[in-house]
Amino acid sequence: MGAGAWEKPGTMADSGARSDAGSGKSIGLADRITLGPAEAAAVLGVSERTFRSLLPRLPHFREGNVVLIPVAELRRWASDRARGALGRS
Repeated sequence: MGAGAWEKPGTMADSGARSDAGSGKSIGLADRITLGPAEAAAVLGVSERTFRSLLPRLPHFREGNVVLIPVAELRRWASDRARGALGRS
């Protein structure tokens, strides 16, 4: 998956748009700083179940009962893994 999936409007990744609490503004995925597990799974193109199995190896933090995945760190994690996999082929 190319970096464009993070930012192209109208793609599945863009479905991460949320309303800014109380302001009525829509926040696109490119503007988000964290994702929930279901959103991060969709962006990575894996099932939520697979994502949950990867979670201990992924950059994330918990705030109470909420799991949040920083977008910048998730991008870096995926890029690092892709570079490593390409270097082994």
